[in-house]
Amino acid sequence: MSGIGWPAQLYSCTQAKYNSAMLRPPYDLSTIASALQYAFPELAAITSLTILGEGFSSLVVETGAGSVFRFPRTPEAGTRYANEFQLLPLLKPHLPVAIPAPRWYRPAAAHFPFGLIGYPKLPGRPPDFADLLDSVLRPAYAAQMGAVLAALHRLPTGLLPLQDHWPALYRSWQNQHALVMPVLKGVLQAEEYRLVAAWWQKFLADERIRAYSPVLTHGDFWFGNLLIENHQITGLLDFENLALADPAVDFVPLLYLGEGYLRQVVDAYQQQGGAVDPGFEHRLRQLWSLREFSGLEFAIRYQDRVEFEESLLKLRRSPILSPAGLDGWNGINS
Repeated sequence: MSGIGWPAQLYSCTQAKYNSAMLRPPYDLSTIASALQYAFPELAAITSLTILGEGFSSLVVETGAGSVFRFPRTPEAGTRYANEFQLLPLLKPHLPVAIPAPRWYRPAAAHFPFGLIGYPKLPGRPPDFADLLDSVLRPAYAAQMGAVLAALHRLPTGLLPLQDHWPALYRSWQNQHALVMPVLKGVLQAEEYRLVAAWWQKFLADERIRAYSPVLTHGDFWFGNLLIENHQITGLLDFENLALADPAVDFVPLLYLGEGYLRQVVDAYQQQGGAVDPGFEHRLRQLWSLREFSGLEFAIRYQDRVEFEESLLKLRRSPILSPAGLDGWNGINS
């Protein structure tokens, strides 16, 4: 591992403990295809597979016939897939864009220790930075994002059988802190560690972070989970983190597009009936600062050296250690 060295105090578990061999790179697509055919004999013969994406918790592939399959790479992700399979059919009629309609699901199958989920591929493609930041198209995309989030957040909280995410979320933050901080102590400079430790102490004691009215949230409203056609947002993917939670959660990923872009989305959101309460900006700042710890947690838990180094670099660029980003922002309503 370049730059910092792989911390000696990392836990001894390995990804092999959590993933079947075929779900770790380099991927054996022919074996995955055979296993899919075995799990779902009703599928048309799978003549080809294409990798659509891979992340902390999932590998996503497409068959030549246009079916998409997602494979959880951790037990936690497998549990969330089960929720998706139950909840997406209930949610689908109420959103202004298409969402996956799961057709295939297994809680566990041969070669897939944490199960899998599949659905017919939706039309469209994920946008990229060039699409979203185009000076002409940018206002329209921002307006559409705000409208999609407003539609989701306006839905009755009793529409889906979910409970407020707060208790489990706070416990997850406590666990994340306990896992990550001992490792960071061995790799950060003394002043860096002091700043991070002080931030965590204030964050975990921050009563304002809980002061929100829960809404149905997507949980990863990253532009890579959108689909576009002819400059229109037509679909929304990856509801793995669907929850009853703080509406600010769904705006945090949009900060990667810039603060100005976020303001445009929030303006559209409010115009479409979305509510921004007085503590929204404070919670947004805190959740933005927290974001990179998820990558560190995953890297430590699953011994991913590349992800650890990338997440450490992101932490050093975050508002906790770099006085940039939201520190120069005048607020949502400015």
